Amino acid sequence: MNYLTTMTTKITKQVLIVSKTHMQDFACVGGLVMGTFENVRLLKDNGYPEPRATLYDVGDIWKIEFSHCPDLEPPHIEDVLVHQAKFVRQGRDIAAGLLKVAPIWQGKLELLFEEKLQFTKRGSGYVTAETGVPSRSVGFWQADKELSRVAKEQKFSYEYPSSAGVLRLPYVGFAEPLDKLPTGTLLRVSLARWWKHDGANEARCYLQLSGWYME
Repeated sequence: MNYLTTMTTKITKQVLIVSKTHMQDFACVGGLVMGTFENVRLLKDNGYPEPRATLYDVGDIWKIEFSHCPDLEPPHIEDVLVHQAKFVRQGRDIAAGLLKVAPIWQGKLELLFEEKLQFTKRGSGYVTAETGVPSRSVGFWQADKELSRVAKEQKFSYEYPSSAGVLRLPYVGFAEPLDKLPTGTLLRVSLARWWKHDGANEARCYLQLSGWYME
């Protein structure tokens, strides 16, 4: 990760916390700016992500003073530096609220992220610079099919049946994984940071499931 300290114009807004996911030894916290409905990823003012024991929780509303990170690397254009934060209240009926105001992908998994996803033989989704980088790294999705939980080596993922075979989304959220995510459940999906494994000839951002919202 490119940790940043340079600050730009500060903005103070109320932010709804919409995701909290595992990121190595940290927590990656996602928010939706109330009023503008801009997706943001909350970093500390030194550019580091939140600790695992962060006070932010999904459904909370915070008053946050933040500035956009300079030198953003697409598709991760949501990164902001948090300078001050004050808890306001817990939100209510998050799913209904998001369905009213947030852009939502509907239908097949292959339609996500401007249809720029590629898939491995094992069904993992990813994007690369060569095949096209989407304009953002997070979004909300209502799937046209039920997703089923699978476990392997104490890690969870969800399977989506498609005409091309079973596609898989690793689950990285803090909430207890459910056995099934019914058709039409509002989901939050994201692209992990650029990563290049040993011996690979390209860096990739892999698709993952951040969480869900039940009405």
